[in-house]
This record gives sequence, structure tokens and C-alpha cells, in this order.
Amino acid sequence: MVISSAFFSFLTLMVPIRYIVIFFLGFLCSFEASASYTRGVPVAADSLILTDSSEVVLDSLVTYARTYLGTPYKYGGRGPERFDCSGYTSHVFTSVDVRLPFSSRAQIAHGMPVALDSVRKGDLLFFTSPRSGSNPGHVGIVTRVEQGKLYFIHSSSTRGVVEDPLKDHYRRRFIEARRILN
Repeated sequence: MVISSAFFSFLTLMVPIRYIVIFFLGFLCSFEASASYTRGVPVAADSLILTDSSEVVLDSLVTYARTYLGTPYKYGGRGPERFDCSGYTSHVFTSVDVRLPFSSRAQIAHGMPVALDSVRKGDLLFFTSPRSGSNPGHVGIVTRVEQGKLYFIHSSSTRGVVEDPLKDHYRRRFIEARRILN
């Protein structure tokens, strides 16, 4: 997205900053200043970097995803009262203006593949299911990676929307991770 420097001429900052978040024409935009602060000097657009998947956007995605913890499962459910796994991921990504299809088999075609040891919050994890054979049959969203432990949120057919560590049952069924937000 290119925005003229005239648009930012009004930005006069008196305190140190790291991020400026602006809701502009329906898009959440995050900007990182190249300097830690300015004093009474307008900030030019060329000193800002537009990053749609900044930490702010990824945090927003995960925070929104967690608002549905405990929501019941329903096959084909697209929410917000009930979800299946892909209906849930599709619904959550609309909070950051990303449209995903309503099936895990279709969602795996989006974004870029990511090695499991390189995933970050906001990435999608794809799994087989008893009915899908070796094809994707389940999907979840990475919420955090801490000390080598990976956690993801998903709509489980038996427990509804839950946050789980990637271990045992799910690790055996893991197919691929995909990065939707670059």
C-alpha cells in the first residue's frame, strides 16, 4: 500500500514510539518508525514501513481467536455461535481482513509453507483426520511458541474451541504449517 507523505504530515510526535497503528479506509495498518522518536517534526511516509503482519496485527488475530474459547463445535459451522475447524479459522482471519475458504483442504493452498521449527503466532497448522486419510482434515492457528513448545487454537469436534499444545495426538497427525500473513 502506498500512501503519500502528505497524509502523514500531521503526525507530530512528542514521545518515543515503536508502532503507530491507524485504521485507514477499512484496513488496519501498522507502521514502524525508523527513528525511535521525533520532537515537533512531521513524520514523512518514507520513514515508515508498512507491515501488515506486524506483531500488533498478529497479537490482534490471536486475541480475537481467544474470544471464542469454549464455543461449541458444529460440522459445517461458520460461527459465531458454533464452528467447525475451518469455519473457525476462516472467521478469525476475517478480523484482519483476510478471506479464507471454508475447508481445510482449500485453506492449505493459501499462504506459504513454513517449517515447523520456524512457525510463529498466526500461522495455520494442518492435520489429517480419521475421515481425511492423508489429506488435510483439521486446521488450527498458532497462538504462541514458548521454549520450543508450540500452542494452537482450534475447534475440536469433541471439545469446541480450545487451545492446545502441539503434542502426541496432534503431532502424529501434523501435515504442514502455512504462513498466511507475511
